[in-house]
Amino acid sequence: MKILLPIIFFFSTANVTASEVTAPFGLKWGQTQKELTDKEIYLTDCSTSKKITSCKTVNPVKGVSFGEYYMLYIDDRKGLQRIKMVSKNITSDISGSEGKALYSKVKSSLTKKYGSPEVFEYIGQKVYDEYDEFYQCLKYDGCGGWASFWEIKNGGDVSVQLNGLARGIGYLVLSYESKEWNSILASLEQREKASDDDAL
Repeated sequence: MKILLPIIFFFSTANVTASEVTAPFGLKWGQTQKELTDKEIYLTDCSTSKKITSCKTVNPVKGVSFGEYYMLYIDDRKGLQRIKMVSKNITSDISGSEGKALYSKVKSSLTKKYGSPEVFEYIGQKVYDEYDEFYQCLKYDGCGGWASFWEIKNGGDVSVQLNGLARGIGYLVLSYESKEWNSILASLEQREKASDDDAL
């Protein structure tokens, strides 16, 4: 049986309860790499690109039961400004029901805090349109997507997304960006352009 769901769009109409995105997992925006390690948060696989250091940890202050690891993005001037959680792999989930349940649970918690999200939930647009091909479809570009986004005006961004790896296997990604993140990226681009112009 062919499953073809239309793209579902929901735009926020409710008053959000938070004025800006707060750092999750017991962390705080602006923390430096030293401040994080002083709190016994073990950081590994750190690398720096364009003044932003990204580090991996498996022991934030307050982890979630389904989290595999957490990526922390630390600006050299403004400290921690972006956090991404990658879940443990969801396995033996042929129809995607387990992944959808976890996604819905997280989406519900975030909706209570930040209001109604913009939602993209569709499957079977191109290939992989059977019920047991949910994760293959999510992996295939343009076939499907299962994600929700919260954009808090002048206050940061949050997203939750299901990704596919293979038949019956997927994982959840949860991303938080502070209200400073977009301006940091814009500043880095401007500084890079100025440097290139000067070099030429």
